[in-house]
Amino acid sequence: LSFNQTGSCLIVSNSNLSKIFQTSPIKVTHITTFEAEIKFAAMIYETPYIFVVGKGSQPPLISTKLMLWNNSASKFLGEFVFDDEVKGVAIAKTMFAVYVNDNLFVFRLSDQKKIDTIKTFATKRSILTISTGEGDCVLAYVDPQGEGYIAVKNYGTAKNITISAHKTPVKVIQLSQNGNLLATASEYGTNIHVFDSNTGELLHKLRAGSKPKEIHSMAFHVTNNWLVVTRKSKTVHIFNTSKDAASKNVRSKLSVLKAVTNYFDSQWSFAKYKMKSELGVLIAAFRGEEFTVLVASDVGKVFSFKFDPENGGTCSIEEE
Repeated sequence: LSFNQTGSCLIVSNSNLSKIFQTSPIKVTHITTFEAEIKFAAMIYETPYIFVVGKGSQPPLISTKLMLWNNSASKFLGEFVFDDEVKGVAIAKTMFAVYVNDNLFVFRLSDQKKIDTIKTFATKRSILTISTGEGDCVLAYVDPQGEGYIAVKNYGTAKNITISAHKTPVKVIQLSQNGNLLATASEYGTNIHVFDSNTGELLHKLRAGSKPKEIHSMAFHVTNNWLVVTRKSKTVHIFNTSKDAASKNVRSKLSVLKAVTNYFDSQWSFAKYKMKSELGVLIAAFRGEEFTVLVASDVGKVFSFKFDPENGGTCSIEEE
């Protein structure tokens, strides 16, 4: 279950089926039946090419291979074989990174040649993000020194930095499309930190809730001014992440007590959408430059809602 890099498409994998939806309007555009069960699939922008990883040991879809599939020709075009289970892939315009155990393998997209191998911290699931827009390619991942640290590598400037993101293990990270901002969330799922990925400076401390709940996804708007967050809850949050965020996001009425505890110094969401009930694992994305949020659930529900960029507040559903 994942959106493509621009939010124009959604790919859903279930058993041996892969379904691709366009998101405006929401409808199925392609269905592929594979010969083995799929662990995950990821689209390469709006192209007919997708990366596929299998769950088991039945060729060609096995857990240690990343397969390149052409939907138009209905055939595999290539494979990348590893010594251990493939946990995730992050795709940019010029390269892609594959997460395997405690290593990242970086390939050039044009000819699929490996250009880098990076040591990372072994985690149960993929904690990896890459910039998907124009300009220098930026990669972020868990630093080998520990689960609370995030390493950022800029392939344009050849600059590497390490950010102490949280005191507890980081579970979700997300770069903005141009790679200038990095959002991180810990295992508690209450606090979200937004950093300048070039300097490591902490720009915003955001709060998605008062009780610990797992964060499922985060995504930046193409302008870098908004961040959408989904958690294991009935609420989808949108935060302002612009330079004026402190005056746009909701602040605690007890912010004067920020010297006592960080709880009162955080910024709460600028806009939100409340569902009637929880819908399992949720992922979200912005649709292009619009002020439209797309949400997909692993229980089969897909919907969109608009938010007011000036006034925020509670949002209403647009399409389901």
